[in-house]
Amino acid sequence: MLPIISSIQVSLKEHLEVLRNIPGLTWTPGIPQYLLEKSDSELNAIFAPKQSNIPKRTPQKSKQHRSTIDPPDFMDWSKTRPECINNIRDMKNCGTSHTFSTISVLSDQRCIQHNDTTHVQYSEQFVINCNENGAGCEYTIDRRIPDFLKDQGTVPDSCVGYQSGENGSAFKCLSTCDDGTPLPILTKIRGYDEISGQWSDDRPVYEIQIALMKGPITALFEIYEDFMFYNGGIYEHQYGKFLGFHRGEIVGYDEEGGVEYWKIKFSFGTGFGENGFVRIAKGQNECSIENNALVYQI
Repeated sequence: MLPIISSIQVSLKEHLEVLRNIPGLTWTPGIPQYLLEKSDSELNAIFAPKQSNIPKRTPQKSKQHRSTIDPPDFMDWSKTRPECINNIRDMKNCGTSHTFSTISVLSDQRCIQHNDTTHVQYSEQFVINCNENGAGCEYTIDRRIPDFLKDQGTVPDSCVGYQSGENGSAFKCLSTCDDGTPLPILTKIRGYDEISGQWSDDRPVYEIQIALMKGPITALFEIYEDFMFYNGGIYEHQYGKFLGFHRGEIVGYDEEGGVEYWKIKFSFGTGFGENGFVRIAKGQNECSIENNALVYQI
């Protein structure tokens, strides 16, 4: 882990110098404000532990036939429906990107599909507090979060606002909103499917593209030290130790300078990456991003 607490400016500059001297880098390294504001323990808290066991999945056959469905060459929901996508959250010191990315898809998809008349931000805090099978602010990589949203659901953030980011703790699950009014009817997802497995062809890429035609999805991927210096461009892991796992919301894909990429909506606030978004190399299973994607039925 980066020696962030002691000699912060010296240690960060040393890492930055290494990155800037890597030839052919497709992304711009820098020292984001997000990194300056995190201690070593806080950074450790926001990623799934290294010893986490990612379930090994059996590759599934595609449900679609390439002869009948051709995904577009590029797409970006943050541009075509910005009113539904460009609400960047910051989970701060609560390490549950699975909750944040899943709630983000719920909120964004309901806006895209006109289930809500305007974009409604749904509550991560309600899930953190009330999911008895969940892990609170401790990262979980299994299916407890989507299962809870399928079986129970959540409320708008205006009812139960986010608080766990300040101290990394869950709170008591209450039957009222923050202002004491009764909880509204819970909003659920109808279900979810998985795109997963190690592949020898481009099938997971194709299936992810097909899924994105209906709206954003989530994907689990590996985080390395150099990622914390990401300041724009198309990220490819080049340097540093493995830190853990993270789940983000894929909102589209495209290419730049001959390099294809996925566009990911993060929950690190707008001060990280490209105004809260990250572009990661597409088609090469960069950081295992094409191994564990979840598609939600809203």
